[in-house]
Amino acid sequence: MEVQEQNRHRRSVRFDAACLGFREPYKVICDDIFMFYLVGHQITPADTALANTLGGAVQLFTTRCVLEELKSPEFKRILGAFHSKTLDAASSLLTARNQAAYYISPSL
Repeated sequence: MEVQEQNRHRRSVRFDAACLGFREPYKVICDDIFMFYLVGHQITPADTALANTLGGAVQLFTTRCVLEELKSPEFKRILGAFHSKTLDAASSLLTARNQAAYYISPSL
């Protein structure tokens, strides 16, 4: 990652921390496509890569819905050779419960 890009990420995180009350460890919810991207581009360990990008400690989560989607035959056909690796990577993450702390409001 270039220095300018890294500085831009850190400024954004500092702004969000000041205005929205975000604090470490940052809780990141990973969906199936994000997990496929990490596995396909061999970005391991993912928490370390995201910690470097955000400039702080992170906790990676996924949802039960994402795990069920990855188990479906349709995703097995779409992901091909990376299906089992993606499912294993997603299964190793903590499973987030449907709570207000994890609610992402839609943009207006």
